[in-house]
Amino acid sequence: MRAFGNGCWLRSRCQLVPTSPIKWAVVQGPNTEAFEDVDAEALLNEVYECIERERLPWHGTTDLTPSKELVALVEEGQAALGKGKDKE
Repeated sequence: MRAFGNGCWLRSRCQLVPTSPIKWAVVQGPNTEAFEDVDAEALLNEVYECIERERLPWHGTTDLTPSKELVALVEEGQAALGKGKDKE
């Protein structure tokens, strides 16, 4: 699973489609580390292994429940896709 390999959906309901491989940069203070072609699953596993090795607290998962208003908005957006309403 590549992170954002197929682009990503923006809050405006537009899809950002890459025309070349996405290049990432981690900026922390004066230091910048660039990398590309991120394997999200491998990165998560590496982070988890580091957390376990260093015996850092890990709180597991958090279940999130969207509000009724958010569910309705998402359903409206999905229904509008391809019907011209998403181009307004």
